[in-house]
Amino acid sequence: MKVLFVGVRLFRDVAEYAGSTGVYRILTESNPRSKNWELADEVHFVPRGMEHPTRIARERRVDSVVPLIGVDDPLPEVGKMKEELEDEGIRVTASDRKGVEIGIDKVKAKRVFEELNVPTPEWEVVENERPSIGPPVVVKDPRSQAGLGVTVHETQKPRVAGCKLVEEFIEGAEVSIEVLSWDGEVVPLVPVFKGSTTDRRHPIDRMRMSPAPIDSSVERRIKRCAVRVVKRLGLEGSVDFDVVVRENEFWFLEFNPRPSGTRYMTSGCTGIWPLRELVDMATDRWRPPKVRKLWCAIECPVWRPTDKDTLREMFDGGVYHVFYEYYGRFDVGGRITVRGDSFKGAFTRLRLALKAAGADVKRAEREYRLRLREVEEYL
Repeated sequence: MKVLFVGVRLFRDVAEYAGSTGVYRILTESNPRSKNWELADEVHFVPRGMEHPTRIARERRVDSVVPLIGVDDPLPEVGKMKEELEDEGIRVTASDRKGVEIGIDKVKAKRVFEELNVPTPEWEVVENERPSIGPPVVVKDPRSQAGLGVTVHETQKPRVAGCKLVEEFIEGAEVSIEVLSWDGEVVPLVPVFKGSTTDRRHPIDRMRMSPAPIDSSVERRIKRCAVRVVKRLGLEGSVDFDVVVRENEFWFLEFNPRPSGTRYMTSGCTGIWPLRELVDMATDRWRPPKVRKLWCAIECPVWRPTDKDTLREMFDGGVYHVFYEYYGRFDVGGRITVRGDSFKGAFTRLRLALKAAGADVKRAEREYRLRLREVEEYL
C-alpha cells in the first residue's frame, strides 16, 4: 500500500509505525533543509500549497493521503484536495473544505456552537467601535491562531480597530480534548489541562497535565458536545476542541480541524497515538480505540538544557515518554512528556530527566505547584 504524507514536521511520529505496517511512505515537503525527511521511502520537495501533493498523489497512484498539517493556513487547500482525490477513490484523512472553513473562522464556529446548544461565552462581532459586552473581554481576529493577536481587557471596554470577535472573558481552567473521526465513527479522547485562563504566558512556556482532573459528569458532557459538533459538520481525521472549565460549568471556545498540539499528552495518558490512528484510517485498518486512562502524564518545557542528547537517549516509550525539540524560543530547548501511575510519580520522573539534562529543575517545580493550585481553585 502506498500512502502520501504531506509535511515533514510531524512525520517522525508516524514514519516507523507506518513502515512497520507495510506502508510504502511517500513524503512531500516544501523545505529542503528540514529534518527527518530521510525516514520516508520516497521524497518530493515541492513548493508550498497542495497543488503539487495532489499531482503527486495522482501520478504515484497512492491509496491514500495523510496531511500532517499543524497550522491553519493550508487547511482550506487540504479540504479542496480531499474533495478532488476522494472523488477519484483516494482517501484523505482530513476534514473537507466546509468543515475547515468553519473551524478556522471563529465567528462561524461560535454560530455552530449556538445552533447545537453547545455552551460558549457571550460574544459579538465589533467593527471600529466599543463592544456592548464586558469587561472583562477577549478581543481576537476571527481567523487568529496559536494565541496571536489575542488581547484581554479586564477593566474597561476597548475601542476595537477593524473587525474583531469580542467575547466574554471567563476565569477558569483551559482544557483541550482531541477527537478522532472516520467512516462515521467518532471517538473523543482525554481532556488535557493546560493552565488557568488568567495565565498570559505563551503555551510553550507552560506545563500541561492529563487527564485533566475534572468531574466525570462534566467530562461526559464535554465529550457529548464535541461529538455533536464533529457529527453535524462531518469532520474527519483529528479535531481539537478548546474549552474553559470552572467547577461544574464549561464553555467551548473554538475547534481546530487538524492534529492537536496536545497529542503527546493523549498518548502519554492512554497509549493511543493520534497520528498513528490517522495512518490506520488511511490504510483501512482503523478500529475505534477504547479510551482508558492508564497513566497520569505531564508535559513540561525544558528550560535552558545543557545536554539534550541525554533526553533523547532516555526515551523508551514508557518512563520517559517522548522528547521533542523546540527551535523558536531562546530559553525553551524543547518539551518532554513523562508519565507515571500518579501525577506525583510522573513529576518525580520528570525532575530526574530535567536534572540529567542540566535543565532548570526549580522552575519546573514552581510550575508544578502552580498547576496543582489551579486544579484546586477551578476543578
